[in-house]
Amino acid sequence: MSGSPTRVLEPNAVLVARRDFAPGLASFFVRPDALVSFVPGQFTRLGLPFTDHGSEFVRHAYSFASAPNADACEFLVRLVPGGALTPGLFDLEIGDPLWVEPRVHGKFTLDAAPDSDELVLVGTGTGIAPYRSMLKSGSVHDRFRRVVLVHGARYVHDLAYREEFEQMAAIDDDFEYLATVTVEPDEADHGLGRLHRGRVLRLLEPDLYREATGHELVPERCQVFLCGNPAMITDATLLLEERGFRKHRTRLPGHIHSERFW
Repeated sequence: MSGSPTRVLEPNAVLVARRDFAPGLASFFVRPDALVSFVPGQFTRLGLPFTDHGSEFVRHAYSFASAPNADACEFLVRLVPGGALTPGLFDLEIGDPLWVEPRVHGKFTLDAAPDSDELVLVGTGTGIAPYRSMLKSGSVHDRFRRVVLVHGARYVHDLAYREEFEQMAAIDDDFEYLATVTVEPDEADHGLGRLHRGRVLRLLEPDLYREATGHELVPERCQVFLCGNPAMITDATLLLEERGFRKHRTRLPGHIHSERFW
């Protein structure tokens, strides 16, 4: 008996631009044939046709890094050598076709968080993408008086959108950008006078958070979003729960919201 035919998904979008942050780290600007409506924090899937990975089509989920009203959908992508999809994405030329799933997914949005005095966004690696979408939407301060973005990476050049976030902090007194690196040599000079060293968890410690922001990280006034490495999310959740924070659930609203990127 012959097997059922493999479903082939036709390309429905085109690559219109690309921005490289570091070797193997780039944002891809994709223009779908039809409008894709999403809420900042949600994700969709990108796909390319392949035959050497056991299927006719390879796809992977990526969060939107752009605002919903942008001219093109932007996705932050890390190259995975030997991976099923990302080598093909990085080989694309401007104008090449690809596939974008018309449906969007995910509940990692600000809609889940109650209005609060302080919104704390903690991201590692490409986990910074949904926060960039939230911040680009321009409405964060409508519900949160202050916003603190904690951004972690191995090297300075892996801090995607760093200059943009620094400029936002320079003109917005109620936005704080805290960048930290784990591998960058101590003697490296990148003009980051306030660059921190170590995992993002260090910046969530009471004394260091207070020193960096001038405010207390407490559940009475803060909502915390965690996105990135699953180990970071597990460790950060435990650290916060020890101080009275609670995971957010539909039937039991809390203070911790998370999305795993790996």
